[in-house]
Amino acid sequence: REGAYERLGDDDELLRELVYVFFADLDKQLEMLRASLSAGDAPAAENTAHALKGGSSNIGAERVRQRFFEMEIAGRERRLEDLSILLETVPGLIAEFRDVLAAKGYTTEPA
Repeated sequence: REGAYERLGDDDELLRELVYVFFADLDKQLEMLRASLSAGDAPAAENTAHALKGGSSNIGAERVRQRFFEMEIAGRERRLEDLSILLETVPGLIAEFRDVLAAKGYTTEPA
């Protein structure tokens, strides 16, 4: 969060909006990723992981960003089984980040 806050010029309102947007779109993006895996579409999986990496970076979710980066690379290298295994760890990382946000007074729901 601190890195994201600094990148946004200490704009707390903007960070709150980005957090909301990320979480509002997260389930849809994860479903797209699962669909890409089911279809064996490595380029689509790579693109979705890339988008999720960017969104998580914007809100300072470093561990989540790192996991999506690993997934992006797995998609680029057409290692869909590895990508699927990595995807299984995402809900736990997201839950941890939600806890961090809550402890700092942020919500993933609209204000």
